[in-house]
Amino acid sequence: MVFDQKGFSINFHEDFFKGTELAHQIKKYSFFSYSVNEALHLSPKEEKQIEAIVESIDSEYQNNQDAFSKDIIISQLTTLLKYANRFYERQFINRIKSYRMI
Repeated sequence: MVFDQKGFSINFHEDFFKGTELAHQIKKYSFFSYSVNEALHLSPKEEKQIEAIVESIDSEYQNNQDAFSKDIIISQLTTLLKYANRFYERQFINRIKSYRMI
């Protein structure tokens, strides 16, 4: 059996966030310390949303850097994290609803 898998990794040094609002907000995202059984599962539509943001971050990173580049990348990362948080938290809401129906 062959599985078609794809993925990505976004790595930044903590200095990149220093002095930004994201440096303070990033601690509120609980999915950075989730258990194996709490992995983020995305619908095809959600995958496309996340992929579009990641492509936008990559495009901005690959462009010639200017005075706006860092702010734009941080804004996109913030958006990515907010969507990931929404999708992650939604799983638990849906799970509670499913258990109630049983």
